[in-house]
Amino acid sequence: MRILFLSPKPPYPPVDGSSLATWQMAEGLARRGHEVQVFHLNTPKHVFPEGTVVPHGILFTSARADTSFSPAGLIGALRPGRPPYLVSRFSPPAALHRLEELLEEHSFDIIQFEGLMMVPYLPVVRRHQPQALPVFRPHNAEHRIWRTLADHTPSPLRRLVYRLQAAQLLRYEREISGHFPLIIPISGEDAAFFRVWAPRARLITIPYGVPVQAGPPLGERRRDLLFLGALDWRPNVQGLRWFLRRVWPLLVAGEPACVLRIAGRAAAPTLVRELQTAANNSGGTIEFLGRIDDPTPFLWSGSLFVAPLLAGSGIRIKILEAMAHGLPVITTTVGASGLPVQPGQHLLLTDTPEEMAGTIRSILHSPQQMEKIRKNALSFVREHFNPEKLLDQLEQAYQQA
Repeated sequence: MRILFLSPKPPYPPVDGSSLATWQMAEGLARRGHEVQVFHLNTPKHVFPEGTVVPHGILFTSARADTSFSPAGLIGALRPGRPPYLVSRFSPPAALHRLEELLEEHSFDIIQFEGLMMVPYLPVVRRHQPQALPVFRPHNAEHRIWRTLADHTPSPLRRLVYRLQAAQLLRYEREISGHFPLIIPISGEDAAFFRVWAPRARLITIPYGVPVQAGPPLGERRRDLLFLGALDWRPNVQGLRWFLRRVWPLLVAGEPACVLRIAGRAAAPTLVRELQTAANNSGGTIEFLGRIDDPTPFLWSGSLFVAPLLAGSGIRIKILEAMAHGLPVITTTVGASGLPVQPGQHLLLTDTPEEMAGTIRSILHSPQQMEKIRKNALSFVREHFNPEKLLDQLEQAYQQA
């Protein structure tokens, strides 16, 4: 099959959860002999490095899009009938024209829209290649992210803006769902939402595939807590700040030798200063590593992965990666949503600062319990997130749609 992926950022080299999700699928299909191309946006935050050689002969076509935040653009997008600002800033006329040129040069059987931001390109696809099957792959139900961000935002003005954005995104997701004959959500929870609004579409849940790399046993690792995630994604930043302000002081009060190591790209200077302040004021040790190119050595270096998420949708890929690297995980109900896990068996689940701090202190002194969770998590990933089995399901969905 000839398959074109439409992505709001370069999926290769993968630098975060969404690019990993897109790249894994594109790379797997190309490895299986399909002709794969990628149309992606180059934004101020995500630029495809010049001279990069993409494996498997996958062709990349890029278009510029200035997605920088604009207060005027946000206010203008709040008018009735306008697409949400989160969506509209990803489809400038020049990018739409670049896709038109690509579609005039090449013919495709499948055109897959990676996330809500690429949906405005659907009219261009229909006009130039009506024979191609348009596939919508929502990485999240975006309105849920902004709704939960609003619930945990102290600023009244931001809370209002986030709620308006969430309402707009909900309307938009409802409207566009019926335009795709095949929808491939990443989580069962998101699938249930889209199923309501697209009853005629074929809908199949295909999560992110994770190869198991169990690594050294916990007894050979440092007792450090680890946090890994893109630090320009609002839910990650919000959750990390909550952990630093509410959980960390309680934790180090009873565990003064505790070490927290944080890795993630694109941290704002204000966040870096906050990390330094938290380390100076509360005791314990906080190490900020910034961006890391290979997560495997980092995930093999600690004993507990911390994912204190308060907002989100879809599936948190970093949680799965930690589990696949033999690292027990502690997270929130939001962080575990979309994963068919049993709390206490596959990971640890807490929602209040007191519970999280107490559970971390307890588990660090319970090596047998940590090893039990580690083994259960590895089995869980092997059973539910085998990359090759998920590719089998994807190919079958394409053929049956």
